[in-house]
Amino acid sequence: MTFSHKTTLWFLFFFRGTWVSCEEEDGYGRCHQVDPANKDQTGPTKSRVTDIVGYPGGWEAFAWDDEDSPPRGYVTDDCEIEDAPLCWGALNRFTPDDAAMLCYTGTTKAERMCTLDSGTHEYLKLEPYGGVGNCGTISWVATPEESSAAMMRKSEGIDITDRVMRFVSKKDHLFFEVDLESQTYCQWSTLEGFPQQPDNIRFLGDTLYFCTDGLTPNGLYGLNKEGYFPLLFEIDYQSEVAGVDFTPDEKMIYLSFQNNAIWQFWREDGLAFSDNNDKICYKSDDGAVQDMGEVLEPMVEDVAAEVCEEKLEQAMGPKNETEDDAAVSKKRQAVVGRKEKKKRGE
Repeated sequence: MTFSHKTTLWFLFFFRGTWVSCEEEDGYGRCHQVDPANKDQTGPTKSRVTDIVGYPGGWEAFAWDDEDSPPRGYVTDDCEIEDAPLCWGALNRFTPDDAAMLCYTGTTKAERMCTLDSGTHEYLKLEPYGGVGNCGTISWVATPEESSAAMMRKSEGIDITDRVMRFVSKKDHLFFEVDLESQTYCQWSTLEGFPQQPDNIRFLGDTLYFCTDGLTPNGLYGLNKEGYFPLLFEIDYQSEVAGVDFTPDEKMIYLSFQNNAIWQFWREDGLAFSDNNDKICYKSDDGAVQDMGEVLEPMVEDVAAEVCEEKLEQAMGPKNETEDDAAVSKKRQAVVGRKEKKKRGE
């Protein structure tokens, strides 16, 4: 899989034609809703503080479950009680009240804008089977004090896809998967895949994408049924990767390097990022196949010449009936040529 890239500026949590942005301000943060089309910030769609969180915390990420009845919003709190007064670190569930549901069914953006203005708040409680272990049941409690905030310290990224909620605990290097239908959960350590702390996440196709923070170089990892794999690493930055998102056609990926820039990447084969995710390049230094976690750069073709024979052919795609050996060899030579040009500074 090879990538191209350019810098751009774009990233927020998109909600029904508006942006929802939360303040990671320990003990003081709230979540705001902004209409990007309302440049003058006047009228019924001007920016507002929402009611989706139940206390002023260090709010990180927002997700919306449109498949629930009623629909609900969820927010993670990247904070601990020792960080600041009233700072609990609980995962917050927002349920719109009757007035907000009238807004939700509105036909215009102005009518829908008040969906997040009023409702109730509950907090996630995890109950491991038998009191121990990595799986169990969940419930929702009325106060953050009753919640399982201590089991999900510094919660960050959250994603809800097909009634499955996924979120991470940055401090404890944990990834949680919650089935909102069956009210069950399991948790795993992200240290199985990377040494950095997990940050914001996105689920696409059959892959969960993790931004990382902490140890440099930071970057983007994927996790699918085959396990973890690296995609993109910073080269010159000393920064956390604060966010990741995709275009609706899944062909563009946006990666936010905090305090530096937002980058746009796309696959040179023209496919979506959800296509052929098993075609990951591998590197072999001593004859053994290893992942490219230490050497992967945004332009993956720069290292493709070092891929062992069978993995190189896999990365180039399966040979088809109309492609003879000479064509395959020509592809391989083109990759090697790009690497040699880079070495010469061309």
